[in-house]
Amino acid sequence: VTTPVTTLGENSIDESHLKEEHRQLFTQRNRLNSELKRLETSLQKMAVELNDSEQARQELETQLEAAKSEIKEKEKVIDEKENALIEALEKGDAAEKQLQQEKTELEGRLEELTKQKKEVDTSMEEKLTEIGKLQEELKTDSR
Repeated sequence: VTTPVTTLGENSIDESHLKEEHRQLFTQRNRLNSELKRLETSLQKMAVELNDSEQARQELETQLEAAKSEIKEKEKVIDEKENALIEALEKGDAAEKQLQQEKTELEGRLEELTKQKKEVDTSMEEKLTEIGKLQEELKTDSR
């Protein structure tokens, strides 16, 4: 086994070079550790933000479902009111037709009664005229 022959000066150069390399590696390791901690902190913040976003999304979904349910209830009420209105309009139409029919019948009856009244009035006038003539005749005869 042979051992390399080195002089004292060469060892000190290699040793100072190794120390410089060690210092650089140590500095680099510290920088990498700092960067790792920064990235870990950033990752934790992102995880919190993601969790917050997920909670917000779930809350929005809950609100959306509640809104959908409320809309369905309101649509149901609107449909019921609309059906009641249609039914009332149909009843109103039927009542209007019935009233129109009754009006027509009453107008016909009024016309008939008016005609009968005229006939009675005419007949009464004739009888009053006849009574007047008879009274005149009675007056003339009694004199």
